[in-house]
Amino acid sequence: TEGKPIKDAVVYARKGSADKTGTITFSAKAGVPAMIVAFGYNDYNLLLPEQSDMDVVLTKKVVADGAKTSVKPRFQSGDFMQFKRWFTESTHDQLLQCSERGATHVKAEFVIGKSGKVITVNIVESTNPRAERVVKRTLYRSPQWTPAMQNGELKKFHYVLPVNIPSLS
Repeated sequence: TEGKPIKDAVVYARKGSADKTGTITFSAKAGVPAMIVAFGYNDYNLLLPEQSDMDVVLTKKVVADGAKTSVKPRFQSGDFMQFKRWFTESTHDQLLQCSERGATHVKAEFVIGKSGKVITVNIVESTNPRAERVVKRTLYRSPQWTPAMQNGELKKFHYVLPVNIPSLS
């Protein structure tokens, strides 16, 4: 907690120790194990050289107006619309066969993992079990995506894909 030493640590976070730029400065004794723990920063384990004491400076990347930087996954250097075109081309004939007995609706939720692969597919709504299988199989066979990122870290990303096929009769 702020203002209290951490067990076996020489360096610890103090209330009000950061300036307006997000810089925190700590002083530590030479040759003594230390740990710096500060909210919003990484934890740093340190063992300073025995020759001298040292000042340690941590700087936090300040994001303007508290906004977070995020990038959605990219499909073959394109956006979600390009993915939908690929999906339609990949499933067109099979889904038309599924709709021979009436209009078909399938709604799928899927997750692009940190690796850029589709890792989860859940069918939320379906009027046709055969079309459901086609949609699920095609999503799992999707080419690699460029994964989503938020503040420099790879993230999972959820999409919802509605598939509507009108009746052929």
